[in-house]
Amino acid sequence: MEGEQAEGARAEGLPPGCCECTDNTKALLTVITLFASITIAQLWAAVAANSDTLLVDGLSMLVDTSTYVGNLVAEFRGGGAFAELLASGASLAVLYGVALYGVLSAAMELGDPIDEQEHPLEPGVVLAFGIWGLVFDLLSFWGFHRWGLQSLVSASGSGEEDDPRTGLNKVREEDSGSQSPGGEAKPSMNMRSAFMHVGADLLRSSAAVVEGCVVIFAGGNGRSADAIATLVVSATIIAGGCGAGASWLREAWKVRYTRRRQKMGLSVPVLDNLPAAILGTPVVGESEELAAAEPKASAEEPWRLPNLEAASARAADRADSGNAGRYPTASADGTQPPPPGG
Repeated sequence: MEGEQAEGARAEGLPPGCCECTDNTKALLTVITLFASITIAQLWAAVAANSDTLLVDGLSMLVDTSTYVGNLVAEFRGGGAFAELLASGASLAVLYGVALYGVLSAAMELGDPIDEQEHPLEPGVVLAFGIWGLVFDLLSFWGFHRWGLQSLVSASGSGEEDDPRTGLNKVREEDSGSQSPGGEAKPSMNMRSAFMHVGADLLRSSAAVVEGCVVIFAGGNGRSADAIATLVVSATIIAGGCGAGASWLREAWKVRYTRRRQKMGLSVPVLDNLPAAILGTPVVGESEELAAAEPKASAEEPWRLPNLEAASARAADRADSGNAGRYPTASADGTQPPPPGG
């Protein structure tokens, strides 16, 4: 791995050991700088303002920052889909824990309210950090718009030939299907995960702003407003985690499927059209003649997946060849050979 990185650095005209600063890494560095600068301050403000909303938001931002660092390491190392899955999966698990803490804390607050005189909420601090978080989230979105929403796989010039029957093509070993059947480039799982974290934090900051405005301008109960805002923030984390979790499971299945085929020495099709990739069935819109044609594997077209009958026949042939010599068979004149050991 280190040798490949050194070769890549020399090919790009960089000193050995240096990594090229791509648009993805620029976007992640921008987000890490912004989030790291506000996270510690927000955690301190949460304690000073007696606000569970700021505390849950600050903890989730701390998880987000560590996630972005993991995303950045995956980008620099070029470890592929497996490294991206590890980073995004770990962050999802911790975020679920933070959301659970927020729900329990808010439920306890609403069920047994804390005396507001002993633990007064500081709505001005909540409002200030909510606005600060909104500004940083908008700057992070700008960074993604400017650099981060690019695909790791170029949409053109890949040199890969599509199968006219299934629309599948071969992909490189380090890719796991980040290109759509129409050739449109899509962001990697790494960058999509980071982008969704920024979007979720934007909603959480909005909840803090609304809470501060309600308490300051409407004169609402600070502790109850903070508990309700904490529930909203936790629900936002859970809702975003469900979508991200479903995407993570799909990517994990694709990586597992890809690795199994590579281990067996088979070509790896693009998995955006799962029925066509798994079953060898034609994609929607093909002519009846192509739909009726049987897929045939060849050296020139290694992406064609054989039908089930051909696969069964090959399995039977392998079983017969493996059993050759183990069981007696009839000779050409019809006589049976003596049983083994007879």
